[in-house]
Amino acid sequence: MISLICVYNRRDVLEDCLLKSIRQQTAQPELLLIDNTTRRFASAAEPLNQAAADARGDYLLFVHQDIDLGPPSCLEDAHQMLGNIPRLGIAGAAGARRSPRGGLQVVTNIRHGEPPRPTGNRSLARPEEVQTIDECLAFIPRIVFGSLRFDEGLRDGYHLYGVDYSLAAASMGLSAWVLPLPCWHRSRGTADRSLLRAVLSPGPYPDAYYQTLARLLRKHR
Repeated sequence: MISLICVYNRRDVLEDCLLKSIRQQTAQPELLLIDNTTRRFASAAEPLNQAAADARGDYLLFVHQDIDLGPPSCLEDAHQMLGNIPRLGIAGAAGARRSPRGGLQVVTNIRHGEPPRPTGNRSLARPEEVQTIDECLAFIPRIVFGSLRFDEGLRDGYHLYGVDYSLAAASMGLSAWVLPLPCWHRSRGTADRSLLRAVLSPGPYPDAYYQTLARLLRKHR
């Protein structure tokens, strides 16, 4: 079973995007929603860690409120793929790695914005290993999360925690993967400063983004 965890700050977006797509899934997840409409949580790690402690699924799915999961078989297909990945630390729908030609290669089947358009510079037909996962959608085995939680010391906002987790998992000998999931990231909001957004719409970003990035560089030097 998959336990789906989402921190939301707009109930209308949550209902119209994520929850609407969940109701169409052939495999229904355990649902853990954290209401942050009053902004009581200043960063993602604390509420996600709290919710994960109550989850019962084999896999924890941390997902943004503005994600449409797409085809009804999305969660069912993902569960099957996850079980076949060795040394799995984290898997998502978008990730990054070094390109064989140098520079950054974003690997994803996600569509972005309204109207939806392809993103990244490499689509995929099967799971592929990457260096880091974008936090718009991330699966983590519950048994792994029991040993490695999100780092609450990063503190600032909702930025790059999927990247941090990918690198921390790699230090434990675990791998990061992108799954060929045709999800739809519907938001075009400037507040969503994930790695994917950074590649699609380069800067400038809020100070908190750069503060978190600086901490990541020191932590994973």
